[in-house]
Amino acid sequence: MNIQKYPGIKNGMHVQINYSPGVPVPFNPVNPKSYVRLPVFFEWSRVKNADTYHLQVSSSDTFDSIIMEVYNITGCIYFAGVVRFVPGLSYYWRVRGMNERAAGKF
Repeated sequence: MNIQKYPGIKNGMHVQINYSPGVPVPFNPVNPKSYVRLPVFFEWSRVKNADTYHLQVSSSDTFDSIIMEVYNITGCIYFAGVVRFVPGLSYYWRVRGMNERAAGKF
């Protein structure tokens, strides 16, 4: 929390609260920028201020070609059993925390 004197108000205080979730640490698959094997369990660390998580999987490390995107994941694990990954291709994944006020960084 960042507390500062509020300009223009005598003895007033201005309070800024950071609602942005932190950045999750990917656990599984171990390297989020590596080959993803089937079936896939994505797992990451819980972060402060996150109510849900947003997961993206791409065939590109720049994420300009999203092949799977899931919002409102309530836990820190997601089973991607219905996605049709092509065996032998590399896929990249990332996740971010979300809440009703802010979206965290990937």
